Amino acid sequence: MTYNPIPGFNSMPEYLISAVPWLTSSIASDIIRHRFDHVMKTFTIVTGAGSGSVSLAFTENGFGSGNCFNIPESSTFSADVRATELWLSGSGASYSLFVGLTAIPSKNAPRMTGSLGFSGVG
Repeated sequence: MTYNPIPGFNSMPEYLISAVPWLTSSIASDIIRHRFDHVMKTFTIVTGAGSGSVSLAFTENGFGSGNCFNIPESSTFSADVRATELWLSGSGASYSLFVGLTAIPSKNAPRMTGSLGFSGVG
């Protein structure tokens, strides 16, 4: 019998090997939720020239609570994070998003919320 263990949220080898790529380009008009089936290990956002800035948060509540930050137009922002979703907001700003995913199913990740001890996310 073959045993194939499913990696957990703290599975260090998943963050050491190359990520599975996920890409999109869009217009941020209102709030957009990008939810992933697997835990991300890295992401990069590139904002378009002359289109305005894009705000980034890790929960929808992050926008209302000030737990978000602004990426100016014609900018690139990258981060290494363990998360299952990104929330973007803008007023017609164009952006491209690259996400590097692990093999860890999102269902194995904790829910990011301030009430569960993840202060600063929402």
